[in-house]
Amino acid sequence: MRTCLFYDKIMPVKNKFLKTFNIKLFVLLLIIYTITFYFFFSLSDYLILHSNNQPVGDIILSNITAVNMSFLFVFGYFIPQFLLLFYLFIKKNFNTFFYFYFLTAIVFFIRLCFNIMTHMHIPQDAIQSTYFPNLFLENDLFFSGHVAIPFLYFLIFKKLKQKYFSIIFLIITVLMAITVLLMKVHYTIDVMSAPFITFGLFYITDLFLKKILKLNIKKEYEK
Repeated sequence: MRTCLFYDKIMPVKNKFLKTFNIKLFVLLLIIYTITFYFFFSLSDYLILHSNNQPVGDIILSNITAVNMSFLFVFGYFIPQFLLLFYLFIKKNFNTFFYFYFLTAIVFFIRLCFNIMTHMHIPQDAIQSTYFPNLFLENDLFFSGHVAIPFLYFLIFKKLKQKYFSIIFLIITVLMAITVLLMKVHYTIDVMSAPFITFGLFYITDLFLKKILKLNIKKEYEK
């Protein structure tokens, strides 16, 4: 299916990136990221300043000693995403690229909605990240993005039958779960619920992209 009719009408398209550019998916992605990063982050910050949040009990966290794992918490989370971004560019396929980051945007969007609805303070003895502490909100709890995002990429690569990539992101998911619990920056429920919520969002969004936008990501990826 041709996805770049606009370019085809103007000039013959030889570049694979332009041939696979899906304008509808791009616009949806732009809208979701704009709403998420400009509106919801501001609202979440506002609620932190104007609500009297208190820590709650956690049977797991109360029985472990906090450990500073800031390096893994920051770089173990962001570096794999940047490497994935680079890899998807190498694939030279807009549909593949936008598919990954549309699903990422949906997870971020739903997660920030939950953050706004759930007002809890971080655990009392939580360790603040040594690196880029301003990147992480105080009300940034339910559900864990550090667990959800690598698990999402695990699900996508599993769908694409990319065994080694799926194993890598599953390992990262486990490492991130251990890291956020040892640093006590998330409650156990934030970590345990993340894979289940992410799986539901993945299934629904993937179905939407196939049925509404007619996007066959497996077919596109294998080209």
